[in-house]
Amino acid sequence: MKAGSRRIRVLVMSGLPSCQRSILWCRIAFIVHRAQEPDRCCGSSMSSSFFESESRPQSRASIAIAVMIILTLLLAVFAWQQQRPLWEPDETRYATVALNMLDSGDYLHPKRHPDQPHWTKPPLTYWISAAAMGLLGEVEFAARMPSMIGLLLTLIAGWLCARPLGIRPVWLPVLILSSTPIVLAGAHYLSTDMLLCGWISLCWACWWRAREVPDQSLPWILLMWLSLSLAFMTKGPPALLFVLPLFWYSRAGSGVANSRPTSLRSGIGTVLFLIVGLGWYLWVIIEDPALLSRFVWEETLQRSISDSADRSAEWYGAFKVYLPTLLLGWLPWTGWLISAIWRSIRQRKIDSQSRILLVSFCLPLLVLCLLRSRMPLYLLPLILPASLMISLQLQRMPKFSARVWLMTGLTLVWVISLTSIRQLNWFQIHEKNQPMLASRVATLCDERPNEVLFVEIHPPLGLRFYLGAHSKLVQFDSLRLEFESVAREGDRRLWLVRPDIRDDFLKVASEAGVRVQANGSLGGYKPALAYFEPDRIDCRQ
Repeated sequence: MKAGSRRIRVLVMSGLPSCQRSILWCRIAFIVHRAQEPDRCCGSSMSSSFFESESRPQSRASIAIAVMIILTLLLAVFAWQQQRPLWEPDETRYATVALNMLDSGDYLHPKRHPDQPHWTKPPLTYWISAAAMGLLGEVEFAARMPSMIGLLLTLIAGWLCARPLGIRPVWLPVLILSSTPIVLAGAHYLSTDMLLCGWISLCWACWWRAREVPDQSLPWILLMWLSLSLAFMTKGPPALLFVLPLFWYSRAGSGVANSRPTSLRSGIGTVLFLIVGLGWYLWVIIEDPALLSRFVWEETLQRSISDSADRSAEWYGAFKVYLPTLLLGWLPWTGWLISAIWRSIRQRKIDSQSRILLVSFCLPLLVLCLLRSRMPLYLLPLILPASLMISLQLQRMPKFSARVWLMTGLTLVWVISLTSIRQLNWFQIHEKNQPMLASRVATLCDERPNEVLFVEIHPPLGLRFYLGAHSKLVQFDSLRLEFESVAREGDRRLWLVRPDIRDDFLKVASEAGVRVQANGSLGGYKPALAYFEPDRIDCRQ
């Protein structure tokens, strides 16, 4: 049959003139060549063909616009740090612990007050903030340095993940990451969440790069373990939640060059994790064995399964906290994210890359919804797999070239809109404005106090940052012991007392032989009477 077809083709070709015969041969060769090429209608090959067919000036213009948008966002992030004071209670708590480390020189034992240890988080965030404030001074920009470092690590991770996943252009995930409100909010808020997001994202990026080059994967594997160790030093055991899919796929054979968990590379990584990730924990637990129960039970299990932290622990808390965050925190990319998740779920035969991204996004999200401690920024470590799914979904759509320019234009408008928000200065009317509170406290006494003691009033920690005075809660039952304690040399203490216990406070002070003088009242959101303790009387009754 094939021989007969060849014979007919030869007869047909021989009956044509030489010029038409050559043209027909060229057409046949072109059709055969196109048939042998891979399909260019979907996936990353469509995007690569588009960028290869672009002229050089257009390609450079596209890259220039993307770089301009990313740099604009980064400059906005760094510039806005001084536009808003630290917020009570989280930001002021982290800054106060870091400043106490600078004052005492003790970087192993976090303290909210020189007499009160603070063991809720590992010290990496405090170390970075303390180092920045030691170099740059006690300003908001330096205090929020951990969050800015977390942002930079997240953007680097997005760029590193683009090539192994076949995303073109490689700056597309960076563009998505740098323009989402949840990332910008995390970069402007001093907490462990943005820094944790940076380490987790870098850990995943190293895993993808090691998976791409199995023969040269050792440096990437070591960097992956180092990132995981630093993530553990940032937030402790909750950091492991976001890398559970990574270890699952590594053990299931989808990992790095079919490496076994007991291989030398994993052994080196385990040793690195024990030294960097667990070294501080082991040190303080050896000093005080009771801390083991506190770290495991109180700070991890109890906060996760009970309402002790008072963070939306109701059964509907996940819908109240995480649903608005998912819908608004990923703007203007929310629609593409939902489309990518829906497409991956509907597909019967999903490719391995999309499956890994889907599991790395949905599995931690499901666990976070089941836990009873919920905050919007807890979703930050999910931003990398979300941005990668969005990038792949964009490339699968037709007319991707037009969409690239549309996305850059929309993102530029988004940046301008976010920039104009700061002109509202809404933070100045916040009831817990710490600079305003510090200025009110400063007017209550002629000399700046070294310590402000709040009797039966929850103390704000921003006074250490904005006034240079330690703040401490004193229960009425321990008031006499506090009066009888030996004051440090040169201490000037200011007492803030609720009006309803004024007489009892003066009675206890008199019995303890301490003279206090009334210095007015503190208005605002903490109504209290102020009493200054200028000196001590040794004759105690």
